[in-house]
Amino acid sequence: MSRLSRVLAPVAVAVGLAAFAPSALAGTTVTFPDGGPVATTVQITDAGPSASTVHLTVTAATPSDLANTKVFLGRGSYVYDVIGADGVREVDGEFRDLYDEPCAVSQATARTDVPVTVGASSFTAELPKGDIVSFEEVDIAAVVTGMGTGCTRAGSTGIAVDFFNDAQEIDGFSWNDPATPTVTATGGRRQYTVSFAQESGTAYELYRIVNGVRAQEPVYLNGKTGDTQFVIEWDNDGKPLPLGTDFSFQLRAVRSFTRIDGNGDDSKPTSGFTPVVNVATNPAQTVMFTGQPAASTTARTADFSYAVTGSLPGETPYCGLDLHTEAGREVPCSATGASLAGLAVGAHTFTVFPLDNEAAYSVTWTVVDAPVAPPVPPTTPVTPVPPKNQADLDGDGIENTWLVNGQPAAAPKTPKASVSGTKVKLTLPAAPKGAKSIRVYRADGKGAYKLVKTVKAGSKAFTDTKVKAGKTYKYKTVAVNAKGQQGKASGTVTAKIKKKK
Repeated sequence: MSRLSRVLAPVAVAVGLAAFAPSALAGTTVTFPDGGPVATTVQITDAGPSASTVHLTVTAATPSDLANTKVFLGRGSYVYDVIGADGVREVDGEFRDLYDEPCAVSQATARTDVPVTVGASSFTAELPKGDIVSFEEVDIAAVVTGMGTGCTRAGSTGIAVDFFNDAQEIDGFSWNDPATPTVTATGGRRQYTVSFAQESGTAYELYRIVNGVRAQEPVYLNGKTGDTQFVIEWDNDGKPLPLGTDFSFQLRAVRSFTRIDGNGDDSKPTSGFTPVVNVATNPAQTVMFTGQPAASTTARTADFSYAVTGSLPGETPYCGLDLHTEAGREVPCSATGASLAGLAVGAHTFTVFPLDNEAAYSVTWTVVDAPVAPPVPPTTPVTPVPPKNQADLDGDGIENTWLVNGQPAAAPKTPKASVSGTKVKLTLPAAPKGAKSIRVYRADGKGAYKLVKTVKAGSKAFTDTKVKAGKTYKYKTVAVNAKGQQGKASGTVTAKIKKKK
């Protein structure tokens, strides 16, 4: 927080047993009684408004005392910074009253961003304006701490100067005004990030713009050199930012000048307003299930698929199983689905919780036992009936593939047979219309019919010489068309060959 208002030319302030006018001094001189060193010099130099730091030089009268020499900055009995050869320390970022909190110095926090350069009998430091040197009026005192133990005045033992009575005042430091911030904003979930170059010791006022009107009360942001971002999670009324809301704002730099004399704090703008910046928080997330188990199922495994709208890359929701029961538990899930195994019989509820915590989305189903199949009664075996050969409609083993209007073509009339010795002569009737040839089939006893001869359609007879004495033969003839297809077979004629005497 910025607290200086006036320029100080290089000046020295005396701390000692005698009073001097500040303009007559070249440095700050502290005389230690009680057997301490003769004098310790504190020199403070300000190069003017263009300088961002105040130069501090501390010279110990006795070089061996340098390690135990401390410079206090504060006001009245309050200390807020302690500077020594071991570095700069900030007393918890606040004032500490040395009357009420004598251990404040030993509890101070090191400032690693403000280095101290140590020589043989002196140390120097560049103290940032608006940060370490940050009040309208500053008291300064130098001490040499003792080597004893315990926690006494100012948090150290053996303090050889009365800080409250001998401290002298530095008045009038100043610094350059910061430029108007250049701001970018990025929306998030219930928050947005404001990015711009910050300056330590400078505060920034963030104003909401509502319907084109700047709000009366700003949100105050304390800058720090090296930082670039502020994360805004609350509105001007201290309420969490809602999801899916557009925000407009302006920013400006200000400095507050603390007056510890009871006259309050003075604050003034030190930059213009930025242009209006617009940003939006993320919309509320929703879950849409695209795959789930049936309402009633025997499956002990359940697979779910879903889509979560409004998720940022890499975000994964939280998922739970049967959370409304004592057995409820969190279950693993991904951004797009989950698989649950080993489910017990009964009702179950799977719930998905998006990261914005706005709503929960559930699927309910029931696992049931698989039904028990009734016993199957014994059956009487049925002898299979071979299928009827559609190409042998009369079942004599001779195919009837020559069809006329869906029926086998006409059969030749039954031939006549005469036996002479071991020969059988068949007299063949006229062939049916359309026949190109006649096939003669013969069966031996109960055997199947076999083709023995094909003759022309106009043939009158056929003599079978391949017969044996004592055998009985049956003959049928079949008309054949030009495609080689057979019509219906003729009637059967039987011939018996006598045995030889």
